[in-house]
Amino acid sequence: MITVPTILLAFSLLGILSMLGIKSYELRTGKNSLLARLSDRWNHKLASWTDTIHMWFANLNRDTLINFIITCIQFLIQITRNIFERIVSKAKEHPQSKKVFDMVSGKTPVRRGGASVYLKKIGEDRLMK
Repeated sequence: MITVPTILLAFSLLGILSMLGIKSYELRTGKNSLLARLSDRWNHKLASWTDTIHMWFANLNRDTLINFIITCIQFLIQITRNIFERIVSKAKEHPQSKKVFDMVSGKTPVRRGGASVYLKKIGEDRLMK
């Protein structure tokens, strides 16, 4: 039975053998392969990108890292709040859900027995004030 580790081992072995074949072809013919040409073209760009990333992380100290994390959390909270407000506004467009929102917020008293005890308590407390 062929298992996943066997397949991974076979692909790894195939990759190793193909790299050796490409390298031996390069050495015999003296021409660079496509991979070697791409690496020559992109090596300095990748090095500059990694240097930039390294300098950016080197300039982060504890205070700036904490401020960055707080800013990210505030951004996520703002996005979540906007999504919640959109959902609530869509729900309030329908009369049934508007009644439920009014009952939960205590704006209208709960008269029938179908509501929960919690909603009745909110309505009574609201009317008492």
